[in-house]
Amino acid sequence: MLERLSLKSGVRRSRSSAASATNVGRAPFLLRIRSSTWFIALAVSIGILVDLASYSLAVPVIPFRLERLHYHRVGDKTGYLVAAYAGGQIASTPLVAYVGARWRNRQVPLVVGLCSMIIATIIFMEAKNFQLMIVARILQGFSGTTLWCIGLALLADSVPEERIGSVLGVVLVGFPIGQAIGPPVGGALYDKFGYRAPFIFMLILVGVDLLLRLLMIEKHAALQYIRAGHYIPNFEAPGYVDPLTSSTSLHDLDGTVSKNNASVDDMALFDPDTVPLARAEMDQGPNDLKSQFIGYWHMLQSPRAMTTILLTLVNGFVAGGMQDTGLTLYLQHRYHMTSSGAGLVFLGLVIPVFFASPPAGWLSDKYGTKWVMLGGVVLSIPMFPLLIIKVSLPVFIVLLSVLGVAIASFVTPTTTDLALVAAGSTSIKTAQIFGVFNLAYSVGALIGPVVAGGLLARLGVMHGWIALAGLSAGLTAMLVPPILIFVGGPLNWHRSDADKVPTV
Repeated sequence: MLERLSLKSGVRRSRSSAASATNVGRAPFLLRIRSSTWFIALAVSIGILVDLASYSLAVPVIPFRLERLHYHRVGDKTGYLVAAYAGGQIASTPLVAYVGARWRNRQVPLVVGLCSMIIATIIFMEAKNFQLMIVARILQGFSGTTLWCIGLALLADSVPEERIGSVLGVVLVGFPIGQAIGPPVGGALYDKFGYRAPFIFMLILVGVDLLLRLLMIEKHAALQYIRAGHYIPNFEAPGYVDPLTSSTSLHDLDGTVSKNNASVDDMALFDPDTVPLARAEMDQGPNDLKSQFIGYWHMLQSPRAMTTILLTLVNGFVAGGMQDTGLTLYLQHRYHMTSSGAGLVFLGLVIPVFFASPPAGWLSDKYGTKWVMLGGVVLSIPMFPLLIIKVSLPVFIVLLSVLGVAIASFVTPTTTDLALVAAGSTSIKTAQIFGVFNLAYSVGALIGPVVAGGLLARLGVMHGWIALAGLSAGLTAMLVPPILIFVGGPLNWHRSDADKVPTV
């Protein structure tokens, strides 16, 4: 009943916006494809892949470049360059989140962010001093912020709530692919073709990413063409009702004509002015600075949102500390592996995410985010201490793979649950909540290497690795009770109405 009343209200409000829609002109080339959910999801997924590849591709190159430039204490400077990326993300998050919450257009900031990636890549490729390298990494962090903040907000604005988990599960596949191809490709290109080769390869990937971002048409823009009379088959957007496939026609919603099934003949009767407003078109309320602070305040008061944000912070800490900083040193010390061999072992952690992320998203849509997230967190807790046991290398890789599945099982429902929180709130914007998500992960990724480096230096590699595993398990275990209580709505083995239209 509430949904029907909302749609009726949308019909009345859409009449005032129809006049401007009649002036949109001819439909753009391939409108149906470029405004489709799968194309928008592909653009965001490729963006994630490029962002992670740009972050990791430079890692095996940086030490050699610093040595060639005759810098001393290469290890420290390498750490600063890695941290500069996270620092750029942290510094740029407030501005990007403000822009995302202030303006509905997502394409422009996404393109601007990618342009900063192009500039950063060129600067880093040609830099002859350490200070310029730092600037380039900060610009890369800004590009990453626009992707994770604005890109995820774009998906939340484009996909109906009942499918957001499945779509995010597929989109996040770009994360492990980018992580996987970065180090081996960067190292191989550097060894064979020289220092500039990895960055030229990166610019090619960025070019493909830029093309997709320029081609995509946002849902609110596509809806203007629908109102002007350009029907788009199989079009979907949150709150949109297709006049040909809905069981109740739009005329029935307006109270004039009642039909049980719409058909092609409905197009003769269909008035585009009667299309209810989709969520992407609706007035999101005031967007001034004060209203944005209110949105952040409501987010801080939401135990559901803050539980998910804290889990993201812990995940960033573990990824930056135990995985990025400690794992390579442990493999060198315990199994006497070279850096290239350690990079191949790292694939055992990231490749399972490729296969686990889509099912995790589908299960989140079907059963709710609570149980999928809880299952992943509970599975990861014993995996951390198991990694300190002296086992053969194949067994260690298997344990890493199980940990990768566990991480994918809670990362995907994390983004899904945040999208649902924003959808159920009148004050929290999607760009705001994903901005805080990006900020939390970046802070964790910045603190993690510092803590890990300190433990490994003071306790030694073996004892430091044990301390990191225990700390990671303990921090993760602390989040089990709040996940069980707050995430995904009320305790229920089956997805409830409260999970579909969540309270925050």
